[in-house]
Amino acid sequence: MLDLPKSHQLIQFKCGFNEGSEFNDINIRKSVAGRPLCLKSVDLTLLYPTDRTVTRNKDMMDLLKFIPPIKHDYYKNLRTNRHDGSSNTADKEDFIYIADE
Repeated sequence: MLDLPKSHQLIQFKCGFNEGSEFNDINIRKSVAGRPLCLKSVDLTLLYPTDRTVTRNKDMMDLLKFIPPIKHDYYKNLRTNRHDGSSNTADKEDFIYIADE
């Protein structure tokens, strides 16, 4: 015996004609790899509600030579998580200045 409810996108079947036996389900929904089509209903919370601080400022400053000079101010003014436990903008002692070659 088959039951095909269109709203549920399932095929329901019984192996016998007993009134007491329950229907088994086969899911016939279209499965699509990747993201769902509509993400408007997904409510996301911010991972970092406040500014995220940089914990390894020295490493960031070492990488400045690979970043165009026009963008250096952005990286030099990132908030850092300093060794004294405070989260402050970087001081001059935190910077490594790269000499122009």
